[in-house]
Amino acid sequence: MRVAVACKAMTIYGIALNERGWCYGRENEANAEKDWHRCGADSDRFELDRLTDFGR
Repeated sequence: MRVAVACKAMTIYGIALNERGWCYGRENEANAEKDWHRCGADSDRFELDRLTDFGR
């Protein structure tokens, strides 16, 4: 349960940071390589609909 809560918290903060021009990782980048950066065309973005996705 703690992992699910932490993931949802990261999504909430990630959405807020995306709205401010910051993204976490780029397309086709391994999770271990991802880092916060100014959003670009190839940046991964957090999605609002992922907040309700508890099955993944």
